[in-house]
Amino acid sequence: MQLTNRHYHPGRYLLPPRARPPRPWKGTLSGVQELFHQGAFKRLGVSNFLAHGVDEIIRVGKKNKFIPPSIYQGNCSPVAPQPKR
Repeated sequence: MQLTNRHYHPGRYLLPPRARPPRPWKGTLSGVQELFHQGAFKRLGVSNFLAHGVDEIIRVGKKNKFIPPSIYQGNCSPVAPQPKR
């Protein structure tokens, strides 16, 4: 896929998978890496992941030399608290 300027966005977010068991991140992050090299975005973020999910993305990214996330958008809500692990 060739990207044009209208496809550019300064940041892109990964959201946690809804399906169980969790997806293997290597394939997803490989596609993200390709888009990064095409100039689709400058910063990668993760949104609404629990700590173990962020750790897994960072671990897989370091192992495969993928762009690391530099933005974290968390869900902190008294109405919908996250379960403790």
